[in-house]
Amino acid sequence: MSTVVGVSQLGVAPRGGADRRLQRLLLVLSANMLVDALEVSTTIVAMPTIARSFGLSQRMSSSLVVAFALGFGGFAIASQRLAVRHGRRPAYLVAMAVFAVASVCAGLAPNLAVLLATRVVKGACVALTAPTGLAIIAATFPDGHARHRALATYSLFGACGFSAGLVVSGLLTTASWRWAMSWTAPVALALCLAASGLIPRDLTPRDLTPRDAARPTAVRLRRAIMRTSKSPASPRPRRWALGQASAGAAALNGSYWGFLFLTTFDFQSRRTFAPWWAGLALLPSSLPLALATPWCKHLLVKAGARRLIAAGAVSACAGYIWYAQRPSMGYGALVPALLLIAAAFVLSFTALNARAMSGLAPHEQASAGARFQTSVQLGGVAVLIAVAAAPHRLGPWVVVVAATCGVAAAFAGVPSSSKEGRA
Repeated sequence: MSTVVGVSQLGVAPRGGADRRLQRLLLVLSANMLVDALEVSTTIVAMPTIARSFGLSQRMSSSLVVAFALGFGGFAIASQRLAVRHGRRPAYLVAMAVFAVASVCAGLAPNLAVLLATRVVKGACVALTAPTGLAIIAATFPDGHARHRALATYSLFGACGFSAGLVVSGLLTTASWRWAMSWTAPVALALCLAASGLIPRDLTPRDLTPRDAARPTAVRLRRAIMRTSKSPASPRPRRWALGQASAGAAALNGSYWGFLFLTTFDFQSRRTFAPWWAGLALLPSSLPLALATPWCKHLLVKAGARRLIAAGAVSACAGYIWYAQRPSMGYGALVPALLLIAAAFVLSFTALNARAMSGLAPHEQASAGARFQTSVQLGGVAVLIAVAAAPHRLGPWVVVVAATCGVAAAFAGVPSSSKEGRA
């Protein structure tokens, strides 16, 4: 079980709010989303070029994204145990350093096997940093306006990273896909250096009361956290909210990965777009989230997470239905689908994160963050594999089915015993 840090441990007075150090820490932790988003968008744009370089079919090229997601999903739970055993700070720093080395190795990969191995390693590294970062944010910022604002920042980094990855990867892939695979190395190194001075050390026996001094370390940590936590909500609605958010995020992410897979190959193969133009052509589906994220916290306060998630799921499904009916349309006719997908992320991306972490006691937040983000990655894997395996004409409808699952999850009822609030 992973531990999380409280506000007082960051040098912030309980009544004084977040100071500059806390805000810098939030930026570093939010950058976990930046790295994750960069990896996906960079690889998707470079995928057709890599496929031609190694003589891969369109179906086999999906393994480049699948390998990263499987590395993340397969290592997410074990990573939390490593963070407990060796400490959150050293685990984070080592993971970022290994990520940078793996990025360089990916750019130098002599064959597909080596490239896939680096993708798995990078996924495992992000699995160690991303859930812990989300858990620290959830524990540090109290539920309500402060957490909504922090999660909006967290979402902003993901949106900016995805948009930047589309453009930068397109430009670098035009020169060589090897540059596209390795350019995240300096990003990871910069984060490693920034985090080394900001991420606090884990609790030590000195931070605990003498009453706990003779107990095993894990028990002492758990008791110290539980003493400072609010009384959590009843388990059933809390688990339901986490499960519903995880299912919705898996459907949102999975359908989007499937859509990007189809359109990227369509742009660069059938339409013969250059990689940089293909990246730019996909920006309308991701850039609006980056622009609107600063206001997402206000939407959360006014509308509530459940309503935003439902509206986003419907918008995404409508966009994919538009695309599925006209898979060979001209780019101008594709723009409405791109904008509907963008609206889905604007409405529900931050809301899904907020709902997943609402009502959780501090000692539950790291494992909940790991389960939530694992669902996001594995949802992408499932849909991407299904789209790659489907006949060409059925691929867009596989995406529609995945988006429909998101609508079903969003409108699923809450247990009658729940007295949920808006989050």
